[in-house]
Amino acid sequence: PHTVKKIGRSAFAFCEALSDITLPDGVVSVGDYAFSSGNGFASISLPSSLRYVGTGAFPRNSAMPYTEHQGGLYLGNEENPYAVLADFADSGKEEATIHKDAKIILDGAFKGNCRIKRVCIPNGVRMIGASAFRECRALLSVTIPESVDVLGKNAFSSCSSLSEVVFPRNSLKIGCGAFICCSALKEISLPAGWIEEYAFDGCSSLGSVTLAEGITRIGEYAFSFCTSLTAISFPKDTARINENVFSGCEALKDVTLPKDTLIDEYAFDDPDTIIFHYI
Repeated sequence: PHTVKKIGRSAFAFCEALSDITLPDGVVSVGDYAFSSGNGFASISLPSSLRYVGTGAFPRNSAMPYTEHQGGLYLGNEENPYAVLADFADSGKEEATIHKDAKIILDGAFKGNCRIKRVCIPNGVRMIGASAFRECRALLSVTIPESVDVLGKNAFSSCSSLSEVVFPRNSLKIGCGAFICCSALKEISLPAGWIEEYAFDGCSSLGSVTLAEGITRIGEYAFSFCTSLTAISFPKDTARINENVFSGCEALKDVTLPKDTLIDEYAFDDPDTIIFHYI
């Protein structure tokens, strides 16, 4: 019914006889594996109101009633058949353009595509799912539009050629391991929001990190083994630096932070080698 706003994790998982789904406008969240099954659906209608779709929420196979556009396979409804990008074919093209009406990029949509160097994500996309661009080893740069609220777990992990990421200015949740082992990434300017564990772990060329005010959490190992990072400055509203955030950052020698910030005793490998500037 139209009163439903959220569908929880595994709510209809393994309902193998289920063939038709209509989610009304107003549904904002579909949890992990909510409709997962070995079979496709004869018909599926997904609203443009979606803001979050979890990992494996829908089966993806040739039986699904996709709408195709320039190599992309989409799910949606009659008014907007391009609301959810489910998959992108590895057609050999070096550039990918996502339909302007897309709202969600599902988990694994581009995973393992080794040819794409550039992707155009339209303003209007609200979520980039888990592992959406994982192991896209040719990807050089990406601009995340202002409309995006969530980057899923491992969204851009192991994109070894990714050297430029333009983040939105609005609040953003950066998922666990979102940029892990992006070894070509040299500088980033992060907006307000939430940075999960291992978000930039192993970004060995990362030498410059700018943190905006309003970052409410930096998870453990968020910048671990960023071996080129020499200095970092925390905004005035930083409450705490958690355990192992900078583990393995052997070049880090200069840290600026508010005098009242709580620092976990294991936040830095060897704090005695670091000059701390308190503001």
